Amino acid sequence: IIALILVVVGCKGVIISLPAYGDTATRALGISNLKISTTISTTGVSSCGWRYGGEFDVGGFYSGTFVRCYNYTGVNETITCVNNAGTVTSQLTLLQPQYKDLNINMQCSPSPSYSVNIVFKACPTSIISPGVILSKQSTSPCGYGCTARFSCAAGYTGNTVDATCNEQATW
Repeated sequence: IIALILVVVGCKGVIISLPAYGDTATRALGISNLKISTTISTTGVSSCGWRYGGEFDVGGFYSGTFVRCYNYTGVNETITCVNNAGTVTSQLTLLQPQYKDLNINMQCSPSPSYSVNIVFKACPTSIISPGVILSKQSTSPCGYGCTARFSCAAGYTGNTVDATCNEQATW
């Protein structure tokens, strides 16, 4: 029996909040269920919507005319919106695994507008010291394609291990 002790090597939030620091974020290549969230004041706002990759442009998740939020569920993405007395919180979730860098835009008319460039990097797999393995394998259906560090049981000298899913990948 091989005993493993999981040690998380770092923390990055799963949800990217807009506005994002430096307008950039890095996530694991192949990540699914990637979430981008924003909270805005609705004062003077007539409409808001999400756009990404030049491939998706929802008609809007908020209408100031009707003071109403709209949710959307598609094959590749979902959008939620919650209106809370003068503020709106919306979340875009990209359901499918992501393999190319993206630019995500949240635009309101007349303002605000936020954007974030998301860079996807492959998680490395290597032996980083005797008995410690860094692995990107995941048998979990959550599909984050993430990195975990394992310390192996005393006397184990192999380098094969299946990592459990760790949604907070680091590089």
